[in-house]
Amino acid sequence: MFYLTLALLNSFSPPIGQLEEPSIRIEREAWIMGTSVGVVIEAGSRELAIQASERAVLEMERVESLISTWRTDSELSGVNRASVGVDLPISDELFLILAKAEELSRETRGSFSPFMGPLIEAWDLRGRGRIPAGEEIESAIQHSQKGAFKLHIEDQTVTRNFNISWIETGAFGKGVALSGIADVLGPSVSHAEINFGGQVWIYHRLPYGGSGRVVQIAHPSNRSESVLKVKLINESIATSGIGERFIEVETEKYGHIIDPHTGMPAEAWGSVSVISQDPFEADALATALFVMGPDEGLKWAEGQQDIAALFVRDVHGELSMESTTFFQDSFIESQLIKEGIPNDQSN
Repeated sequence: MFYLTLALLNSFSPPIGQLEEPSIRIEREAWIMGTSVGVVIEAGSRELAIQASERAVLEMERVESLISTWRTDSELSGVNRASVGVDLPISDELFLILAKAEELSRETRGSFSPFMGPLIEAWDLRGRGRIPAGEEIESAIQHSQKGAFKLHIEDQTVTRNFNISWIETGAFGKGVALSGIADVLGPSVSHAEINFGGQVWIYHRLPYGGSGRVVQIAHPSNRSESVLKVKLINESIATSGIGERFIEVETEKYGHIIDPHTGMPAEAWGSVSVISQDPFEADALATALFVMGPDEGLKWAEGQQDIAALFVRDVHGELSMESTTFFQDSFIESQLIKEGIPNDQSN
């Protein structure tokens, strides 16, 4: 998520449980989609690890060139500039990405939306920020709904229905980029860790006999402080929350995550972390669950079979934690529990 500010701490622990076969570990950094990317690769030799890391970085850069809304030469930018009412042919890959984004929007009852462009412009989230008038918010909401674009599966085209509508990938772009990396790593890679601006993806070559890699989740309002540790095996975790990104207008601070239903910044209640084998899903659903809030979000997430979610409430600096039942499988240790702060694991 481009708008993700509540990042996971950029640190990993060694494998827990059974030891893995000997391998060479290399680390590198890149700058993709306007954020830092940390890449860790373990392979049978240094040369193989370096080659795999290069393939991973190139794959993320390739996806950026496809879906970036900051680059005028991306295919998606062409969609966002398309004339209203014109059926524009698009690539197989972009069509599938947009179709999946639409599906996730339907499943979350619009709490996640890929069509947030008008609302982003209304609040000037890419600039210095502003408070839009009520009429402007109403118009932006209307043009940020699912009817803003129409996908035509029969001829694989997309139609832009309003001249102020545009697709924004900030809430799912990193997840898309992480989704294809396993396919390009190659058989020599035994393990990979990628921290893409706070969204983390962990890869282990199968069969794998260990217990996973440990990832730390940051405090909702202090990303340098860890509140919880989880273990991941071939999964991704994305976190969304109050964090450090906001706009400040006339001394008032407004969060960077906009509720598609109200057109207003979502309530700054804390953070939510989502674990999924699908990085795309983890990325988009972290935004959706934050918009839903901890009560509705926990209820919705508990009904899903393929994700785990953790909700950390931050009320005037006092933290409490709730999680879905599936999250317990990944849970290791919480600083909240050490400090006697309430922890409720849903059943």
